[in-house]
Amino acid sequence: MILGHHELIKRLQSDLVVAPLDQDQVRENGIDLSINDQLTIEPKKFALARTKEWVEFPIDLVGLCNLRSTYARKGLFIPPTVVDAGFKEGWLSK
Repeated sequence: MILGHHELIKRLQSDLVVAPLDQDQVRENGIDLSINDQLTIEPKKFALARTKEWVEFPIDLVGLCNLRSTYARKGLFIPPTVVDAGFKEGWLSK
């Protein structure tokens, strides 16, 4: 099941942590995260980016990290990435 806007708000008030968070980041079926620093990617190269937000998932919730279509239309590609239940560190960590 994909959580909708209202369910995401409920989870953010209880056991899902995204900080800092502006309410405008909570979308219809997800939360927009932002890249921490300016990022330049050379053609046909890879880059690892960190988000501004610290994220903690409860043990009963998994996430899927996808690229916004705005950037995909500009030619950027990232593979969908699963964010495991209980996630508190890794590439999204501080």
